[in-house]
Amino acid sequence: MAWNHYYIFLFGTAFVNFLLAYFFFKNETSAKYRYVASLERKNNSEDSEFSEDASSEDQSEPTIRETLANKYIIFYSVALFAYVGSELSVGVWLNNYLFRIQKLTEERSSVITSTFWLFMTLGRGFMGFFTGRYFQDSEIHAIVIYCFVVAGGCLSFWICEFSVLLQTISICVAAWFVGPLFGTTIIIALKTLPKRYALHGISLIAGFGGTGAAIVPAFMGYIAENFGATDGEAADGAGLKYFPEVIFFTFSAAAMLWFVFYVSNKRTFDAKIRLR
Repeated sequence: MAWNHYYIFLFGTAFVNFLLAYFFFKNETSAKYRYVASLERKNNSEDSEFSEDASSEDQSEPTIRETLANKYIIFYSVALFAYVGSELSVGVWLNNYLFRIQKLTEERSSVITSTFWLFMTLGRGFMGFFTGRYFQDSEIHAIVIYCFVVAGGCLSFWICEFSVLLQTISICVAAWFVGPLFGTTIIIALKTLPKRYALHGISLIAGFGGTGAAIVPAFMGYIAENFGATDGEAADGAGLKYFPEVIFFTFSAAAMLWFVFYVSNKRTFDAKIRLR
């Protein structure tokens, strides 16, 4: 198949996605959202923080400046940025790392990379149900655990460079727990952000977090092309030998962000109320 023919498949799936989105969400209008939001703000018995401090300012829609300045929205955005960027960095560069550094064949490298994506997809599905069943209203505990398991898998991938089999197992374990991180982050944000920030905040979190997919893999590409070569030689991907360290540190950074955030707001999370 010619390389550009793959775009026919991408166009087809995008078009189907558009049709499904239109069919399922055609009645979700801005007028309906404003009406439902106004009812929720009037009937706020389920959120104790609103009953304690239901000022007119709290019941109004936040401005763009207020949304951008909210420290919790900033945290969720940065955490998602680190996660999405790390995930895509593995997906983009794993094949090249195995081919150039571990000296595998192109076919074997691509199979292992596809296996990484398969485990991440399965993890996103199965672990989503698992989280909903066993971490209902305590998703923050789940995401802290998942992030540290992912960091552990990346550490194993790093220290097991002597065995491609062990590296494959390690990265697949990490992929399984990487899967539910995006959805779990959005659920936590929906449940913990003040309700007036729900729509604007989630839009910003998902949008800014998604930019990590463009920046972190590019950072890995810069390392690959500018480091790792001996004197007088072009790098030509030699910097990929640092690939295991980079993904370990980026996923570890995401894990530490979540851990510090949880510890700093433990009372709020344990009380199952919204952040202020």
